[in-house]
Amino acid sequence: MDNFLQNVLERLSVSLIVCLVSNLLKKRKKPLKGPTKSGWELDFKIKFHKFK
Repeated sequence: MDNFLQNVLERLSVSLIVCLVSNLLKKRKKPLKGPTKSGWELDFKIKFHKFK
């Protein structure tokens, strides 16, 4: 029973990781600019609101 639960958890974690990586690759819109750029770089944009 313990091996069964361990196998189920391993499969779920692997499928979750694959799903997250595929979603990140789909969201990446910009093509690679040069051979030095890594395909794993992501752009994070933070918006700051000015309070008046």
